[in-house]
Amino acid sequence: MATESDHLSDSAAADLPKPEALLRDTDWAALDHAGGTAEDIPTALTALHHPDPAVRARALEHGLEPVRHQNTIYPATLPVALYIAAILPDRKSDTVGTYTLEQRHRPEPQRLPLRAALLDWLHLLALDANDECTEITRRHGFEDPHMERVRSMRPMLFHAVAAFLRDEDPDVRHAALAAAVPLTEDPALESVRAELAPLAHELLVMSTDHRHRMCVIDGLRTWGHDVQDLEPPAAVRAQPNPCSTAGRIEAPPAQMYDCRMEVGRVPELLERVKDGDNTEAWDELEDRAMLGTCGSVPGGTRRAYLPDDPLKVSE
Repeated sequence: MATESDHLSDSAAADLPKPEALLRDTDWAALDHAGGTAEDIPTALTALHHPDPAVRARALEHGLEPVRHQNTIYPATLPVALYIAAILPDRKSDTVGTYTLEQRHRPEPQRLPLRAALLDWLHLLALDANDECTEITRRHGFEDPHMERVRSMRPMLFHAVAAFLRDEDPDVRHAALAAAVPLTEDPALESVRAELAPLAHELLVMSTDHRHRMCVIDGLRTWGHDVQDLEPPAAVRAQPNPCSTAGRIEAPPAQMYDCRMEVGRVPELLERVKDGDNTEAWDELEDRAMLGTCGSVPGGTRRAYLPDDPLKVSE
């Protein structure tokens, strides 16, 4: 059960459309995602509260994958984000399951409340539309209206996730903080950063999740805090942000992040495909080994993450 977090959660969250209205009133057939028109998306959204946890997991990780395919924001992405934000308070989001969205690095992903997995989805979307990705898009001479629409909704999305910053479940509150931190790049949210800092330090004491830890450390650094004693080892610091323009990375392949910002999975997949025709492994390897265009930059930056590729950036 969420509790109010000072003034971090306010009436702005009430501005979210009702989930049922989004399903009913959105012209999904007129919207696109990576697989074509978004007519299939309402089925995936409805399945998020299916009683079967396996159905919920497939809906989140596969049914909704086309609206964030290769870190790209599509016309259908924003209504999906609003729907996910709107169902966060629903008691059905308390249901527990195995959601591997942000846990693919774990040999055995832990069981989490659906709410934590939904917050992780919003966290990844916030990174897709962060200031760095936007700057790269503009540097290549493009304006991405879909990214800009997501960015314009950051205050609303922030207040939706902020309601869970002091949730009694640590998985939920840590996922909420990870989603909130990149959203505070919006100038309208500058005043809340000081209130998030103590929560960030609390997460660093309690959590061993490297993605959440890196997220709050980056936030603290951006907000002007001294994070020298909080920094991870140099080999990990060298790993690129998904939208980074950094060039060659001097780090062992086993320590390199793939395009999902996870380590260790690509070497494991390489071993699996050595043994024969493993279509599933090949598909995942292709997805992890090559990051497509950042945002929706046509012909934008691509980065290969295969171990025998020195992470060269090419235009």
